[in-house]
Amino acid sequence: MFSYKNCVVAEHNGEMIGMPVAFPMETESEPGEPEGEEDPVLTPYGELERPGSYYVCGMALFPEHRGRGLGARMLGLAREEARRRGLAEMSLIGFEQNAGAKRLDERHGFREVARRPVVPHQLIRYTGDALLMLAEVA
Repeated sequence: MFSYKNCVVAEHNGEMIGMPVAFPMETESEPGEPEGEEDPVLTPYGELERPGSYYVCGMALFPEHRGRGLGARMLGLAREEARRRGLAEMSLIGFEQNAGAKRLDERHGFREVARRPVVPHQLIRYTGDALLMLAEVA
């Protein structure tokens, strides 16, 4: 799932400026994936996964390229791929504190359906809740 094959690189004048990562959320564990081992930091995200959806795992743009409609285009590409694969639903996990991303997601049909508290970790800059957001592919 976390393959370069699931990434699209956005570039401007030959320079990478961002990328989305998205893939179908499998309904079962990946072969070779350990069973029963749970990391308390990752547990909330696993609980929020939506099997059978097209999962927008992440999107990133360098700050100087934000506000130009590129995030909307990335979500549009993900929606096109979900439609091509015959999936009815898209999902993503966001953070309640990331207000800008949440607004973008809501403008593109995503709605919050569940939340879990973020477990503090040095590599996670957000606190509060992680949000499962869903959108119809249509």
